[in-house]
Amino acid sequence: MAMINGLEGSPMSQLLAQQFISKADTDSNGEISKDEFIDVLKGIASSNKIDVENVFSKVDTNGDGSISLDELSSYLETNKPKHLPPPPPDILNMLFGQANNNNAAQGAGNAVDVAA
Repeated sequence: MAMINGLEGSPMSQLLAQQFISKADTDSNGEISKDEFIDVLKGIASSNKIDVENVFSKVDTNGDGSISLDELSSYLETNKPKHLPPPPPDILNMLFGQANNNNAAQGAGNAVDVAA
């Protein structure tokens, strides 16, 4: 597995891991606790019959009770299917909805008039 910017996994796995952690890490310590993980996934998991605690234990490879960026990126890279179907909209909104709103707001102030 490739190390990119000191992290395990492909750039896409790293991006998804970073986005997920930024959404789930409510105490801003840079890692996801089991409670944070469950809080973020409970709606999605219940509708898809996913055992969130079992998934957490698989991602927390060092068993310290929290998921680091490297652990999540490595897990996503190792467990990605060969042919990815499009992700459900609720996951995309969860991961990128807030970031897209922030980028749109920032971009509005950066408009350049090229018709001059």
